[in-house]
Amino acid sequence: MDKPIRVVIVDDHQVVLDGFIARLSLEKDFEV
Repeated sequence: MDKPIRVVIVDDHQVVLDGFIARLSLEKDFEV
């Protein structure tokens, strides 16, 4: 299935795509 791109914002204002540090950091879902 085609999932919308999930952008996860980590501590130091770093933007990580879903599948990286997303699981380790607090997950905030933003629809792009």
